[in-house]
Amino acid sequence: MCQLLANLLTFATVSVIAVAILAVIYAPPKNDPPPVVNVKPPPPPPEKYVCKSTGFEKKTETLLSTMIKDDKEKNVIVFGETGVGKSSLINMIMNANIAKVSDQAAGVTFEHQKFPFLNFNIYDTIGLGEPDGGTVNKKKAISELLKLMTKLKKSSGINLIILVMKKGRINDILKSNYKLIVEIMTDFKVPVVLVVTHANEEKVRNKWIQDNRKLFLDHKLKFIAETTVCGTPMDGLTDDMQCYYKNCLLESRFDVLKFIQDKSLKEPYRIPELNFEKRISFMFNFMFDYFNSPLPLWKDLSDFLKQQGFDPVEAVKLVNDMFK
Repeated sequence: MCQLLANLLTFATVSVIAVAILAVIYAPPKNDPPPVVNVKPPPPPPEKYVCKSTGFEKKTETLLSTMIKDDKEKNVIVFGETGVGKSSLINMIMNANIAKVSDQAAGVTFEHQKFPFLNFNIYDTIGLGEPDGGTVNKKKAISELLKLMTKLKKSSGINLIILVMKKGRINDILKSNYKLIVEIMTDFKVPVVLVVTHANEEKVRNKWIQDNRKLFLDHKLKFIAETTVCGTPMDGLTDDMQCYYKNCLLESRFDVLKFIQDKSLKEPYRIPELNFEKRISFMFNFMFDYFNSPLPLWKDLSDFLKQQGFDPVEAVKLVNDMFK
């Protein structure tokens, strides 16, 4: 009996050992934990570029609120040769794309256009000095200008003149336009503001004007105020340059609006009516017209038109029509 129990115990022990060995042999392989790797966290997303304001939005809002309180109608004439940026300047003043703009050599303004802005009327004139082959020749441009001046002479007059020129040389066209409008037609009695366009690359605003102020005086071109203006930002610029153009444009608009507000005549200038002697000439001119030799009622202006290529009789009649 004891022998039997001993055999059973031995068999059980061997069985347990055999099962343990088989469990070890056929146990599934253990998956070792992945090695710890020193992984850097992803970099934070780049901060969005913020264009810092130079404060001219607020300054312009304050200025506009002042301008709108004056309910007296004022007229501002914008003139200059073709392609200098007159329409772009008006769009900047209006803060809207309302005046037609072109980057072509030929002008896109075919007659003077009136743009009401607050209590001001901004007049965009035909570009004088358009090259041969342009859309509007010199005679047409001058004739349209005379029509505008006649209209304002008989109505609300002129409060301010803005001469627009492109940054560069002072040419004969600029001097001729100045002589026509400032010297002859308004007799230096209307303030003239000079606005210089295409000055985007200036590091210091108005430096070109400061450097050339004596040259303007040498050419007898006098202004009550001057400023350069920036254009709209272009595609492809870096964020900081886009910011520069944006702020420069806001500052340019403020400067021009400030000039319009501060430099405009409180009482408009009107081209004087005929004196007694000229009235007599006007009364008898119907006889001289019949013989195609009218008497000039405004000799300086008639002579200027002759210098610009007008037929002598055509020049006199065109000027005399301003007083009908």
